[in-house]
Amino acid sequence: RPAVQRQLSQARLAQLAEALKQYRADHQTWPDTTAQLLRSAKLPQTSTLVRGAGLYRYRKPAVDAPADT
Repeated sequence: RPAVQRQLSQARLAQLAEALKQYRADHQTWPDTTAQLLRSAKLPQTSTLVRGAGLYRYRKPAVDAPADT
């Protein structure tokens, strides 16, 4: 159901955003890979999946990207 998928996607994205924020606070840099982020946050590899909605991918921002990217 689309409404359920949207709800799950929003929750999953919030979880990943919090993991990125914590990673940046701990390491003062961006993670190189999704796996590195998930290991640091102690999240399962399936944290980037939402059934029926797809797979979230992470791409490291440019070196000169603003801190709030």
